[in-house]
Amino acid sequence: MKVEVNYLGANKWWCPGVITVVDETRENDVLFVIELLDGDIMYSVPEKLLRKRKQQFPDAVIKTNSEVMVNFRDRGVWYSGRVELAICSSAERFSTTTSCDIQYDDGDSEKHVPVARIRLTSFASMDLAVFALGAQVQVDTGSELVPGEITKDNYNRTCDVLSVTGDRWCFRNVPMDKILPSRALVAKLDRRTKYRYVALSVAMFSLIFVASHTYALPPCLA
Repeated sequence: MKVEVNYLGANKWWCPGVITVVDETRENDVLFVIELLDGDIMYSVPEKLLRKRKQQFPDAVIKTNSEVMVNFRDRGVWYSGRVELAICSSAERFSTTTSCDIQYDDGDSEKHVPVARIRLTSFASMDLAVFALGAQVQVDTGSELVPGEITKDNYNRTCDVLSVTGDRWCFRNVPMDKILPSRALVAKLDRRTKYRYVALSVAMFSLIFVASHTYALPPCLA
């Protein structure tokens, strides 16, 4: 993704670059590796030091050779692959990708896949809509949510899911609308959302505090 980085935390220096690595190992934050357009590389960059590149450089997040996860033939199960060709909305250099030709890691291929069915591999693990083979999920039995792992794609918008508790019962031909994200993933995203809200609130309070000691604020903010 094309971004601008607050270089070394100095507010006046916002440098254009590209996210190359996403580190999600920290509990309450995400760190990024950024390759700047001048060739420099910044490591362990927190999200608060990033912003989207200005509109003269629209985001072409998914491009040719990107490593991706794809909802294969819109059947609900996602597979890893690589973009062979990114098809854009116009011939402009920074136009937005609308669909892609995909070469899957298992040897299969698919053409003209809309971007709504594609996720960059680096972001797919934190997307509630992405269910791949081996993914930890919950099965809605109607009376309870049973934690399990997707073990088989039946290619008809159903999966086999192996329970990870008790006697390891296997649920067969589970419809995709009965498969939900794992509790651990939902909890992790919830913690991240709360952390971002607190960080944003602190930043806004700091901004108002500094402004109130520098400029005359209107009565509604004073």
